Amino acid sequence: MFAIAWSLGWMLLTAIAVFAAWQQSSGGSVSVLYSVSGLMYGMASGAIAVRALSWMVAGRPETITVSAEHLILMRGRGRLARTNYLPAAEITNVRLLPVLTFQSLAALLGFWGTGRGRVGIDLAGITYRFGSGLTKHDAERLLDHLRRRLDVRTAFTDPVRGNRPHAVVVPGRALGWVANLVMLYAFVVGIVFPANALAMDFSTCTAGQFRPAYQPLDMRGLVRNGIVYFVPFDDFPLPTAQSLAVHYQTKYQVPVQVGPTLRIPESAADPARGQLNSSALLAILEEQYPSTSGRTVIVGLTQYDMYIPDVSWEYAFSNRGADRLAVVSTARMEYGCLGFTTAGPEQQLARVRKMVGKNLGVLYFRLGQSRNPGSMLYGDIGGVQELDRMTDDF
Repeated sequence: MFAIAWSLGWMLLTAIAVFAAWQQSSGGSVSVLYSVSGLMYGMASGAIAVRALSWMVAGRPETITVSAEHLILMRGRGRLARTNYLPAAEITNVRLLPVLTFQSLAALLGFWGTGRGRVGIDLAGITYRFGSGLTKHDAERLLDHLRRRLDVRTAFTDPVRGNRPHAVVVPGRALGWVANLVMLYAFVVGIVFPANALAMDFSTCTAGQFRPAYQPLDMRGLVRNGIVYFVPFDDFPLPTAQSLAVHYQTKYQVPVQVGPTLRIPESAADPARGQLNSSALLAILEEQYPSTSGRTVIVGLTQYDMYIPDVSWEYAFSNRGADRLAVVSTARMEYGCLGFTTAGPEQQLARVRKMVGKNLGVLYFRLGQSRNPGSMLYGDIGGVQELDRMTDDF
């Protein structure tokens, strides 16, 4: 079952990657770094794991051969088989081992190491395991046969350590142990990564095309009072700000104007974090657009990454203050499917619209935040995945 789950996980990951590549027709670009690293990981882990999986699919065939000089353990058949040659003169004991809880998984991981099974073959410093599919009765018969052929008697049994000899590190076995760990990592990531992608990045990989249906609020009774200013910071694209203004004027009949571009002072940047202090940006908006008798809502727009000093978040898409001010950052909205790609222009613009729209809902329409992930007022936005699940309706 574990091997099947691992295979299905990588099939799912491949399907998501193909879909992400298809999405590039909307204007996104493939991240070379992630693509190359993903290819290298697939080659490294796949070469190890697929060989072991082919052995599992074939029924875990194992062959043991005793000659005058060697005891030969072979797992698998043909070119995919793995063979260990054990010097017969160095074998100190052949013994029966307890049954492992996860026999299939243990056997799979042991393919590249010292094996897994009911029969233990002790050399000076290491124990090879064999017969992962044997019953206790068959294992005992094989044990007797091997002892006769190898002329090995039952070793003294230590009441604490059993009849296993004292462990000695054998440098020549290190490669098998390392390969064992690499394959375990490959199997775990091969299940966890696609499962996480399905759970977390599905909306991002599909650009929100399969989000659940959402019933928006009735906007007819909402009061429209005051004016909204979209204020670009530094080199934020003016056409994008104007596009946002037209969108909310058309969809929600909100009077929106685009203010003049403001410069960001060096004092607003945190060199240690490489980000802007969003509270400093709010202070700039407060200074440039002081409160008046008439109601005004100011939304600053920046392309730079920012953080909120009062919370422990790594970054922030938005911050609000003074019940009429907000600032929105588009710095991390380019994230595409699994991080392998860059989201297309339309998907990025949709994310900006939703983040700006949420601020308008809270500050202009005085609406509360929602627990429904389909609402533009959703209150638990942790990344672009939540933005892609949201609709552009309150």
